[in-house]
Amino acid sequence: MSHGTPHLLPWPNAVIWVNMRLGQHFRIIAHRGASKRFEGNSWQAILFAAAKGVDGIELDLRRSSEGEFILFHDKTLTRIDGTRNRPEELTVSDLNQRLAEAGRSSVLLLGDLLSNYRKAVPLLFDLKLEGFPTGLVDFLEGAPCDFYLGVRTHDHLKVAATIRPGERILAFVPHSEAIKEFADLGAGIVRLWERWTDSALISECHRRALSVWIMVGQPGNPGEADEAVLERIFAAGADGVLLNDIELALRWRKRHYPPSDEEP
Repeated sequence: MSHGTPHLLPWPNAVIWVNMRLGQHFRIIAHRGASKRFEGNSWQAILFAAAKGVDGIELDLRRSSEGEFILFHDKTLTRIDGTRNRPEELTVSDLNQRLAEAGRSSVLLLGDLLSNYRKAVPLLFDLKLEGFPTGLVDFLEGAPCDFYLGVRTHDHLKVAATIRPGERILAFVPHSEAIKEFADLGAGIVRLWERWTDSALISECHRRALSVWIMVGQPGNPGEADEAVLERIFAAGADGVLLNDIELALRWRKRHYPPSDEEP
């Protein structure tokens, strides 16, 4: 079965063209873990998503002022305490104090995550870093779990390609015109925003041997979707989705992909 071959599947009340690759199904990636139920990037969100059986858990990797690798999504603390402070400007202790005052959980450290995570579900680290520190390479090369690397720059991709194979590198491209550059440098997966969902663009990615994962929602409010959105991106030929409500997505997928013995 070729990567770009459409297959007509006869489900009740629907006929859906599916761009299915051999032995794979539509990927469900938990955006910041099960962030619909729990705080994003928290242990609870990670473990719940792993237990539910998603295909990957996306986490945001930043660095504190003293050099600790931390899991934190936002560029600033505006949604935490109303300030414009960046997490990179604060120590872990200072950041945790701000989080506690806002009734939030302490920030999770990459070292603690890698020391304790033993689930089969791979992690996806979205690299929101300046450069690619040597210390991070050492951390990741010794990781006891499977993982993807999410890259946003060519420099990040060049280093990522020395650690992970292309099928474990996701390019968070800034615009659709950048897809070719990231593909040529070795990325095997591309993230498209929901508003970019277009069957012709997805087919072009497939011709470049790229898998396509759609980030639903909008840049200011990522990860939100309903079943209608899932149907639309699925019908367009996407290979997976990043979203907050993993339980909705898993229920939806079960209707389209009955359980089988094939490798997910």
